[in-house]
Amino acid sequence: MKLSELQAPFSRHKIISYARGHITAVEKNKDLQQVRGNLYKGKNDGDHNGQVTCRLYVFYEDLSIGMDIGSIYYPDEKNVDEIISRVYPALLEGPRAFIEALDQAVAAEQRVTNAEIALARYIAPDKVPTYIAARQRHIDLSEERRAAERAKRDAEDAAYCEKHNAETQSTIDAALATIRSGGTLKNDDITFYHSRYDCRAYRIINHLARQYGVEFPLKVQGWINKRLLQVTVHNGKMTQYRYTGGKSNTFMDYMDQLLAAICQRESNGGAA
Repeated sequence: MKLSELQAPFSRHKIISYARGHITAVEKNKDLQQVRGNLYKGKNDGDHNGQVTCRLYVFYEDLSIGMDIGSIYYPDEKNVDEIISRVYPALLEGPRAFIEALDQAVAAEQRVTNAEIALARYIAPDKVPTYIAARQRHIDLSEERRAAERAKRDAEDAAYCEKHNAETQSTIDAALATIRSGGTLKNDDITFYHSRYDCRAYRIINHLARQYGVEFPLKVQGWINKRLLQVTVHNGKMTQYRYTGGKSNTFMDYMDQLLAAICQRESNGGAA
């Protein structure tokens, strides 16, 4: 049988649900239709996407109280047996089975919800303090696990950044060694990591200019980013350079300024 074929009338019942924010359990009066046994459904409604939904409930007639247990989409297309198979059996078996299942959850340090605690007040009020304490203990343990996971991720991220930034620094040191002793310096990208997912990449020539306080015009920086492939240095001077596309008429002047600044710093014995 499909839910759309149910013949039971809707009637008003008190159920436990959640206030806005889905933390505080509250009691509401809802129109419910019996599906089978302790399983009930609410009236069809639409969500913000226009999809048809309805809420499902367990309702214990002897106690005149029920609890919201979730929603389903396109309920009229669903088969009753299919819906029942999705519901935790202890909820459908009745109040005693519900409490036994709650006790098992507490023993296993599993999550206990505010709605379940509110329903337990009608069935086993003497156990409610135990359930409240268990809920808080689960929250505390979950936060401890999350904190440990965050600390682990932070440590892994820090190690990742340290490793890659050390590689970047090695590339810079090698570039400076090439400038000091002479040779060909490729205008490769270097990357600095502030976190695993926050990094900045620069062409090494532009980075050295910033590091040594030599101001390259934006146009020259752009040309270096897009066109410059490598420079050859001998005795602190650039002897040639390779590029693609159009030539820059001012790059050589600024590159000479950079090489002079690096050599001056080196001759003064200062670190960059």
